[in-house]
Amino acid sequence: MNPSNSNSSPSVAARIVLGDTRLTFDQLDPTLHWPLTVEISGDALARVRASRSAVEQHLATDKAIYGVNTGFGKLCNVRIRRTSLPSFK
Repeated sequence: MNPSNSNSSPSVAARIVLGDTRLTFDQLDPTLHWPLTVEISGDALARVRASRSAVEQHLATDKAIYGVNTGFGKLCNVRIRRTSLPSFK
């Protein structure tokens, strides 16, 4: 596979698994030129789900959570209405 020549085809499809290890630039380089399969490990998916659950539990308390139900930067003191939250995803 020659990533610098976009006219040649890869001998092996690029595959990246998001999970417990850091993603390096060397791993990303082939993805800039070839089709890519991106997967998320089961452990990483479990952590994402746990994080989402924690955010949802905090939102249920109606407390301000910076960047989740408030604006960013200078707008950090501006609350976003609960009914408007889905449009800010």
